[in-house]
Amino acid sequence: MGDETYSVKGVAERIAYKGDADEIRKIIRQLRHWTNADLLTPLGEKHTGTGVSRQYDADEVRKAAILLELSRYGVTVEMLEGFDEWTSLLRGTDRWKKAAEGKGEYFLQMAWEPGDDGGSVWTPNLTHGLLVSKEMNRRRDFTLVSAIIINATTVFERIRF
Repeated sequence: MGDETYSVKGVAERIAYKGDADEIRKIIRQLRHWTNADLLTPLGEKHTGTGVSRQYDADEVRKAAILLELSRYGVTVEMLEGFDEWTSLLRGTDRWKKAAEGKGEYFLQMAWEPGDDGGSVWTPNLTHGLLVSKEMNRRRDFTLVSAIIINATTVFERIRF
């Protein structure tokens, strides 16, 4: 995999479940939206101009796969405060690397919190963030009303690099 980069279409093709043309088109729109909302960070300029495609590295493809999974739960861009900061912190960790390599089962936790405007906001749980399943079973200090737990290892394994 190395230093390979992926266009918006290349990312969509890699993270799609079925891979049919309609699904790819929908994911391409989502990828552009997530990039414009600063949830995904392309290499170089975000606004590349006509004829120049945005390029993403492998970890941004993984972030896109997580965003796609969250979208299945109805989590919108407006609800993802801190997502880029959180994943930027996680992507350099040993656990992120092990999840990407399929070495162990690792989970991402998004917690529901009321937003300042009265709406709901899904925020990454920075305390527990990326968890090993054994640790999760031992923890008794969760004080959240509700959370979405995503098996990062499984999401990463579905990506077709």
